[in-house]
Amino acid sequence: MAPALSSSRTGLWWGLLGVVAFSFTMVFTRVAVGGLSPLFIGAGRAVVAAALAATALTVTRQALPRGRQWLRLVVVAAGVVAGFPLLT
Repeated sequence: MAPALSSSRTGLWWGLLGVVAFSFTMVFTRVAVGGLSPLFIGAGRAVVAAALAATALTVTRQALPRGRQWLRLVVVAAGVVAGFPLLT
């Protein structure tokens, strides 16, 4: 039996939760920089985000990217993991 599709409102609530959670990361990063290396903090944020994303993708049984999607994924990941934290 296939899982039921969630409603569009459910997706909006998950999106809102993600935006709210992300909004706290800048505040906590600013506080943490007072005692830790900014590179360590940036790497830590990336590792936590990757673990949460991997868990969500595993639980929802998402398919792996195909072909050229891997290249696009690498470009986005480089910007999110390295570009954003270093430029922030």
